[in-house]
Amino acid sequence: MDRVKSSGEGAVVAGALSILGRTPVQVEQKWLDLFAGRATAVVTNIAAPRDPVALAGVPLAGFTAWVPSTGPVGIGLAICSTPVSCCSALRSMRRFCRSPSNC
Repeated sequence: MDRVKSSGEGAVVAGALSILGRTPVQVEQKWLDLFAGRATAVVTNIAAPRDPVALAGVPLAGFTAWVPSTGPVGIGLAICSTPVSCCSALRSMRRFCRSPSNC
């Protein structure tokens, strides 16, 4: 994993997606469909804030995670953790999990 994190691949992909985001919607969508259609699964690890967060002066009691998706990715997992808690979200295409309560 350290080898993957230290490679330049993430920066290249992020840069390419940033450039695509500036193109006309039709061009952007065609490239996103092509790019996302090559992925089978997506795993996202989100570092939550270390300190308590407040909105309009009211401390937030918790948070939720969601799986980012731009296309037909089969399975997605998002993990959001703090020093005292962890939250996760799972997304699956219907063909992989027809009944979510049984997955």
